[in-house]
Amino acid sequence: MAPLCPLVDSFGAHRAQRLVFYENLFFMVDHDSNGYLTKDQTFGLLSFIAIETSRANLEKVYRRFDNNGDNFITQEEARRGIEPEMRPTRLLSPASLRNR
Repeated sequence: MAPLCPLVDSFGAHRAQRLVFYENLFFMVDHDSNGYLTKDQTFGLLSFIAIETSRANLEKVYRRFDNNGDNFITQEEARRGIEPEMRPTRLLSPASLRNR
């Protein structure tokens, strides 16, 4: 039986692959394996990804991920921070393209 919506089905597989990628990235950055990322670890990663970003932008992104404000990002906080970016409507929306 053919899938009802191939785009959604392929997006589901793509989403799963991206989540695995980001979880692996989390563990690579968490080089001391304590289960959370410090601000320094996170800024190092964000600076690498967004080479020309300001400290203010790094702080903004960090606060978005650090839900409880304890200055550590757990794997769960990282996952919650990434998942909204992976919704099909977010990825395909013209407004989301203008905001990048």
